[in-house]
Amino acid sequence: MYYNLIMTISEFENTIPVVHMFNNNYVIAAAVAFFSMLKNADKKYFYSLYVLHYDITTENQDRLKKQVEIFENAELNFINVEDNFKDLFEKTKNQSHFSCEIYLKYLVPILLEQYNKSIVSDVDVIYLGDISKSFVDFKTDENNYLAACKTIGKKHTTKSIYYKFFSKSEINKLKFAGGYYIQNLKKMREDNIPDKLIEFTKDNYQRLLQPEQDVINIVCADKIKTLPVNSLVCTYAYEMFKEDYNGDSDFSSEEVQFALENPVQLHYAGKEKPWKVFDVPMSKQFFYYLSQTDFFYDVVVNTVKKPDYYKKIFRMHSRKFDKELVLYLQSRK
Repeated sequence: MYYNLIMTISEFENTIPVVHMFNNNYVIAAAVAFFSMLKNADKKYFYSLYVLHYDITTENQDRLKKQVEIFENAELNFINVEDNFKDLFEKTKNQSHFSCEIYLKYLVPILLEQYNKSIVSDVDVIYLGDISKSFVDFKTDENNYLAACKTIGKKHTTKSIYYKFFSKSEINKLKFAGGYYIQNLKKMREDNIPDKLIEFTKDNYQRLLQPEQDVINIVCADKIKTLPVNSLVCTYAYEMFKEDYNGDSDFSSEEVQFALENPVQLHYAGKEKPWKVFDVPMSKQFFYYLSQTDFFYDVVVNTVKKPDYYKKIFRMHSRKFDKELVLYLQSRK
């Protein structure tokens, strides 16, 4: 099933580095994220994937590498980071469903010094479109540290809890999602942004609510370019706009409809993840890609230790998912 890479990076027009950071508990999510990304990405580019981590086992690294190797225009690299943010994360006000690896985003400009720009993403996602266009369009000679997304359907900054910990001027800077963006690594290195991000976090950990997202928005304020509205779509938006596409303060109903119908990346934001809670919004799309990976049985057999689970998941799919997906899942049985 697997084969060694025949083409080298030099044979492709350009290389697009993509960085994720996660721990050993998110390996299944990573397999789906990597597979869906490469399945939908423009084949004329080479995708150099990087994982920043502390604890991913050698076995799981090898499994993920084999998953990526089925695509001849991609490679997967693991960087075990010595810089330890665990103590800082333990002090952070809102840990919620986050992990200490979120702060590793600060180190990308340093760890990927061979690149001038890079995509940085959370791993609890699937990709339904091509990531290359936004990357290519983002120019490092522009006066921006990032190109990021304004999320449709949710405004964390309007919650009263933010006004307890942040000034009005700070809240006005909290515009962009932290789950997917393009970093101008060159300019961030020139302006010493990694150190500034770390310093701000150390000085403000007691009030951070969306930890690294708050920090990145405030430190990089006014130097963040807006990505197209469909670049990142959080799955909760499909519940919020069931009746119509009106009500978002940043986007028109036409823009909301376009984003929901044409997402490049779907982000399963929040505590409930599709590999654990199988009827979350847009779980059908997650299972479609999961079923094409060698991690499928990790979910349907190993994750839930219940004798009737295997039958239950197919009954659920039969009720909720389209016929094509049901047939595909059953063919994997």
